[in-house]
Amino acid sequence: MTLHRTLLVTLAVVLAAPATNRAAQSPVIDTAAYEEMSARLAALAARFDTLETRVGDQMPESVIDLDCETGDFSHIVPAGGYLVFLVSCEGIEARGEGHDVTLRIGNPHSAAFGGLEAQLAWGRDIPDAENHAVGMSSSEPIQPGWNTLTFSIIPSTREDLGTLRFTFSLRSVLLRIN
Repeated sequence: MTLHRTLLVTLAVVLAAPATNRAAQSPVIDTAAYEEMSARLAALAARFDTLETRVGDQMPESVIDLDCETGDFSHIVPAGGYLVFLVSCEGIEARGEGHDVTLRIGNPHSAAFGGLEAQLAWGRDIPDAENHAVGMSSSEPIQPGWNTLTFSIIPSTREDLGTLRFTFSLRSVLLRIN
């Protein structure tokens, strides 16, 4: 149960609690007021549900599928984070018995971020990508602007890289002292 729904239920219990007749100590319920309050609380709950859905629909995912054919960027949030970054696939190049997949991470913020840990899942399709992944960590901060990451997938064929799924996390924010 979300915090908003818990607050609504608590409010409903407090406002809908029957008034008591102090002399007789028996509950007196104003049915019309109770029904009106119930209807208003139901309408308020529906508005909260709509708001939560709209906000949830606008938030980027923390795992995204990359399209290396177009090079278009996607919005992404780091695992456990809220700040939005951009990611695009710059290209796939054959290397020995495998491939290098080069990604660009766009940092639209004025701060740099350290402690990068990233994972690139790959496969012929989405179910196959659940079985293959290569990870990386970097001591180099993600600077404002575009940053390049290269994943080496060895062994692999070009057909093995039909689906690429990317996720990452960051451990620190690095601010300059002026």
